[in-house]
Amino acid sequence: MQNSGGLRNKGTMWMAGCALLLLVAMAGFFGRGGTAAVPVAIGDAPGAEHSPAAAAAQWEQLLELGAGAVREDLKGTAKWQGTWRTLLSAEEAAGALASRLGLGEIRAESVQGRTVHKAAGNPQGIASGLTLTSLPGEEENAFYVVLRMESRGAEAARKMQERIALSGESLADEGVRIQWNGALQGEINPGLKEGEGVESAAKYPLGESLSILEKGSWHALNLTAVEDYEDGGTVSRSYAVPDMAISVLSGGHRVSLQMAVHRNDLTGQEEVSLGSPLLTVEY
Repeated sequence: MQNSGGLRNKGTMWMAGCALLLLVAMAGFFGRGGTAAVPVAIGDAPGAEHSPAAAAAQWEQLLELGAGAVREDLKGTAKWQGTWRTLLSAEEAAGALASRLGLGEIRAESVQGRTVHKAAGNPQGIASGLTLTSLPGEEENAFYVVLRMESRGAEAARKMQERIALSGESLADEGVRIQWNGALQGEINPGLKEGEGVESAAKYPLGESLSILEKGSWHALNLTAVEDYEDGGTVSRSYAVPDMAISVLSGGHRVSLQMAVHRNDLTGQEEVSLGSPLLTVEY
């Protein structure tokens, strides 16, 4: 779901955890040759709600919401991230996590004048990338860790659920204070709009498309819309969802889900992004 140069991120007002943004930026990012959105920490101190089991369950809920709403060639992205204090050096720490997660050799790169240790691989058939960087201003052996996992297609997205659970358990076992977020992205299924073809579907106002997507199975999750954003090419809404265990505080509300509908400038087609607890990828 790419425009030329990638989709513009029109939802920056939704990004939480601004205090940790610089830390994650220095942690580097994985995929798209460096053009993807920088992973953003979701802000709240991690607790029991960010358990691997809760994340796996929330990913399954995202898949259920995307079924029928997004075409089968959807893209899935999930991230574990958090601080880690250990007696290991940066190289040793990165190597220990890479080995535990089934990734390849560690490589060191300079990002904004800081050394970032990276590893990548495809454990369980899921493209995964790890970055580890020292926390600025902290004592030695304090790091910020990001594990990003990506899938393409509905079947691969379903396989991500087990990988999310296992990798989260591995990171938590090593002492990383994990936080989770996930996203599904793809073209909207034009069949949702009363059997309209692609050309007719694209004529719908984006706000109307978002309302259509909220109907049906969405009510099973007891959604409450709490924030809206629109700029002409993108409509976004975030929701309080009691049935989702992982949430963040945004605008005075506990938010567990965000949805955006974006019109591709080149094709005119509508593209859907579903994020939990917030969208922290480009859309």
